[in-house]
Amino acid sequence: MGNCMKCGAVLPDGAAGCPVCGSSVAAANSVQSQQPVQPELAQHGEPPKKKKKGLKIALIVLLCLFVLGGLSRCAGCGAKEKMEPWPQGELAQVIPSMDKQCANVYEMDGYLSFEVVEKVEKTDYDAYVVECEGKGFTEEAKKTNDDFEAYNADGYKLTLRFDDFSDPKIHVDVEAPEPMEDLIWPSSGPATLVPAPESKKGSIETDSEKKFAVYIGDTSSDAWEAYVAKCQDAGFNIDYTKGDSNYSAKNANGDSVKISYEGANTMRLIVDAANPSEASASAESSAESENVESQPVTETASTPDAPGLDPDFKAAMDEYESFMNGYVEFMNTYSESDNVVAMAVDYAKWMSDYADMTSKIDSIDENSLGSEEYAYYMEVMGRVNANLATIAA
Repeated sequence: MGNCMKCGAVLPDGAAGCPVCGSSVAAANSVQSQQPVQPELAQHGEPPKKKKKGLKIALIVLLCLFVLGGLSRCAGCGAKEKMEPWPQGELAQVIPSMDKQCANVYEMDGYLSFEVVEKVEKTDYDAYVVECEGKGFTEEAKKTNDDFEAYNADGYKLTLRFDDFSDPKIHVDVEAPEPMEDLIWPSSGPATLVPAPESKKGSIETDSEKKFAVYIGDTSSDAWEAYVAKCQDAGFNIDYTKGDSNYSAKNANGDSVKISYEGANTMRLIVDAANPSEASASAESSAESENVESQPVTETASTPDAPGLDPDFKAAMDEYESFMNGYVEFMNTYSESDNVVAMAVDYAKWMSDYADMTSKIDSIDENSLGSEEYAYYMEVMGRVNANLATIAA
């Protein structure tokens, strides 16, 4: 494992190109060999330009690795797309049908994805969007020239996209609402680190010593905003990042939360405990005092902010690192899997998160970064690249 001679990023063993700047390792080394080496610049000098582009390239390269891996695993499936009639399953019944052949149909519990490929034109797409609106997909609608997203009154989510890159096609995705039950808030574990929500309807995904994840129903976007404020008051206001529908932050103990408004009056909450034993102790303390408004403050075990390091930049890089670590976990999980349907479903969700991540990274003004920011950038990229090297072959 070495470093890219062009941008200094850590290179996985055997890498043909740099995952940060995209340059050929051989080409970069050739150019560098013709110029004086200035190692002190990498440690104390001004950051290189185009940092935003570098981060984007890293994300794109990594996600493409998954696509290529998935395609190679499906190499025996046949080179031609399998043409199928319009789906007839339960989820297909909530949307209008078209008298056209489809391809790449993936259908499983709660999710349907396919492409309309038979003689598709933009007028067909526009007319279909109107039909879907007529069938009730008008809640929280987002509409552009080639994209459409909306919910119906029952909470079903429809996503349409017209693609005329090669052979025109319409991408269709339908997601069923999360099943909601009477929600009993846990009295132990990471859930006790945050205030209990107002809504008593929900669906718990994970409840363990280290992690708690839950979908919470009957929660409007305004209610999501109010809950975010409660979590901030409870101490989750360190290294925070807030968007129109998502919020992430840590508290003084290093515990972290991610709170997102999913649409259709549904909120998702993820709590990660930095020290599970302290989370349990906090729960016992809260039960005795019946006060969940604030959490005990102790010395954080996480890396402190370096003097002069911009906290917003650090938060963005920390979130980027978390995203990449999740990607590595995702790749390792599916490295031995033959479940192409599940891979396609999870990949669609990764692409959605990827769009959010690139938007945040792109908002960083690379020209304003100083030596502290650049040093932290190199530190994070070093850890990310080292973790990427663990992806199973």
